[in-house]
Amino acid sequence: MKNIIKLLLLIIALIDGCRNMNNTDRLNNVEVKIENVEIKKNDKTGFVIVQVGTLIKNLSEENITKIHYEFQVFDKENNLMKTYNFYYYTDDRSLDKGQSVKDYHGFQDRFEKTPYSYKVKVIDYKNIDEFPLVHVPKEGEHLYQILNDDNMKNIKDNLPVNIHIHIDQMGMADVADINDIDTIERLVAMFCNIKIAKETNEVVTDNYNWISFKFKDDSECVINLNLRNYETKLPSGYHIYELENITEFFRYCKQLTKES
Repeated sequence: MKNIIKLLLLIIALIDGCRNMNNTDRLNNVEVKIENVEIKKNDKTGFVIVQVGTLIKNLSEENITKIHYEFQVFDKENNLMKTYNFYYYTDDRSLDKGQSVKDYHGFQDRFEKTPYSYKVKVIDYKNIDEFPLVHVPKEGEHLYQILNDDNMKNIKDNLPVNIHIHIDQMGMADVADINDIDTIERLVAMFCNIKIAKETNEVVTDNYNWISFKFKDDSECVINLNLRNYETKLPSGYHIYELENITEFFRYCKQLTKES
């Protein structure tokens, strides 16, 4: 019963605080506004679950790709209790001029006092030149064509001079350095058949493989494989994609490491 009363008091304080919060801030022509704050107390852990919904507006004439803003929590005496840093960005879409978007964040924390009011403060933002967009792999695309590497995109006509293969075997590596042009041509032909399939949450922790392609201009492109799935780091974090037509290529790579 006591816990229920405490939770009701916390919710009442939250509603009362919402009437007093300065819920909009602007930096130049980027505006962030608090639309809603929801809380729920976890009686088992003592933590309070907080969910924040904001509305971000780009009122400038440029395309914005990343926004950093603070969510501030105050007590009834208007003392700052906690500050949380929030970031809005996507991998392949910008916030165009005049566009608005809803942003959501959630977290858990302990509060010594009951939260009473909330504010946002826009800290910084980046335009498309300062924080460029990246290509997110899409199902059906060829792997060699989506890589951010001009040599790889033209690998059929600009063969690498060396291919290094690293196959992880439970912490022990089988490797091969391929310089023979006939073998390189065969590997490239197989590699160019590989396509992106669906994204997956399946992750292995003991089988990291990679293939390195080196070109005449001394540049190098490394393909990271989580087992036999493509692993790449985007601004939003690491993503793993299943691959079509990789069986023949991967089998040949393993064969070459055994022959080395």
